[in-house]
Amino acid sequence: ASDHSSAECVFEFIKTDAYRMEVTQRPPMAVTNAVSWLAAVIFAFITNKVCVFESKSWKKEVVFMEIAKFLSARILTGAFEVVAVPLLVWIGLDHTIMGIDGMVSKVLVSVIVVILNYIISKVFIFKKKEA
Repeated sequence: ASDHSSAECVFEFIKTDAYRMEVTQRPPMAVTNAVSWLAAVIFAFITNKVCVFESKSWKKEVVFMEIAKFLSARILTGAFEVVAVPLLVWIGLDHTIMGIDGMVSKVLVSVIVVILNYIISKVFIFKKKEA
């Protein structure tokens, strides 16, 4: 019986300590943003390769080149977004939607980024081989 109560005490301590860490200690926002961006890019790569462009090859060299090009393109369009949104807000496209200043700029640039990502993926990354 004492082993069980000791284990329960340790369990409660760990659970309470884990909760305290969960509530009080968070990784820096840059780290959480980087992790979420990477997860989104991995998900986008797989869905684009398999579902959108139906790239059939899983040979290492083909997949490596696709990943390298895909990641490069996403970094490029991500940099465009980081620069374009504040630029559009600065030149006056700073309208508020749902209480968020500059949301019109964010939506406009997001649409442009989605279109650019599609075109880049279709033309440069997952292009169909000529028969």
